[in-house]
Amino acid sequence: MGKDFRLAGLPNDAVMLKAGKPLLGINKLKLLGINNTVYSEYETPITIEGPRWVRDFAPALGLGNYVLLELPLPGPLPEPEESLQRFINAIKSLKRAREAIYETLSIGPPLTALRNALIEACYALEPLKLATRSQNGGCMLVKEKLKELFQGNELLAKLVTEVFTNVKTISTRGPEPTQPHLAPGPALTLYQVESLIGLATFILKLLLDTLKYRRI
Repeated sequence: MGKDFRLAGLPNDAVMLKAGKPLLGINKLKLLGINNTVYSEYETPITIEGPRWVRDFAPALGLGNYVLLELPLPGPLPEPEESLQRFINAIKSLKRAREAIYETLSIGPPLTALRNALIEACYALEPLKLATRSQNGGCMLVKEKLKELFQGNELLAKLVTEVFTNVKTISTRGPEPTQPHLAPGPALTLYQVESLIGLATFILKLLLDTLKYRRI
């Protein structure tokens, strides 16, 4: 992810591809063409649709296998306008968190974007009585209200609350220069951060799907 990949087996030349942003749909690949002793370097934008990148390019370049996940945007009603905008902000921040993994190859920026996504999601749920502000200005989910949203399913409400809270806690204790005292003992790896983003994405999808289909 974000590494240089050399494709061999081409006559009298070689091509080096620098992977850019998987899953974004538009990827800028840097090509270095070598022909005998003549060297030339050029950069050109190449547009690859997201589904094709996931299906054909990511596995071939050794980036792993992925699936595309669709998040439903909440409708204009009955969510208050503030909730609607914050849901959109949360989705954008989750997208930014994944982008930051491949752009920076460090865990600080994606954790920051992940934390912002969870904060926005929590604030979006507050007008719906599914979250509340704490005395220190933070935001937390209300398990009993989530239980009502999930039609009495206490285990599901507990699962969402605990996963949301724990992922938010981990993302808050990232290795940022402004928060060295909050850094956890064992350092997180990039694939662990990516999985945390996945957990947050699925929790948000579950909440948005439930809000959506409850109204149908």
